[in-house]
Amino acid sequence: MAKMKYDLKRLKRHLRVIRDSIVEKSKGLDFSMMKLTDNHFPKNKSSNYYGYFMTTEDTIHEGLSRVPVNPAESNFLDVGCGKGICLKVACEYGFRKVAGIEFMPDIAAIAKKNMSILKLPAEVFEANALYFDKYADYDVFYFYNPFNATIFKDVIAAIDKSLTERPRTIYVIYTSPTSHQLWMDAGFALVDGYTDQNRGTQVNIYKKSTL
Repeated sequence: MAKMKYDLKRLKRHLRVIRDSIVEKSKGLDFSMMKLTDNHFPKNKSSNYYGYFMTTEDTIHEGLSRVPVNPAESNFLDVGCGKGICLKVACEYGFRKVAGIEFMPDIAAIAKKNMSILKLPAEVFEANALYFDKYADYDVFYFYNPFNATIFKDVIAAIDKSLTERPRTIYVIYTSPTSHQLWMDAGFALVDGYTDQNRGTQVNIYKKSTL
């Protein structure tokens, strides 16, 4: 019975993806999944970076609804934003400033095109999260587990450092949190969590403040 329910859920998700893809293409948009190859990743470091997983709108909506900030006074950053579906939702949510980091040029270009077609004020930085120097500008961060602990440790350190550059309270929404302990080791508190009903994946919400 459990397997039947799981298979039915997968079928519904698959049909929804097909439906959404048809609607998107009719508008010139592309938020679809794509398979990555070694050519997408830095040479000899492909094992540090994970594949492309698209967050559903329902999942990011729930995460944002659980973060106690006033969107009109807060800035949102998706680290590993892919084609920009979370940027779309964050703009619709009313964040003062919305941006994403995507280090794969072809995917970043698609995200920029999507934002342009939708006329949304979201900025897409074609950059590597390791070397991004604007973390201090943002208050709410989103990750769909884009890289392993080797990369995550340095990215978390950069975000943590930004709290001294601009004292504030920040929240992190993290889907498929395989590097959970790194956030705890950096002094972040796990304040909430929920299950992504589309994939059955855990989503954690962390908080840290220097106010």
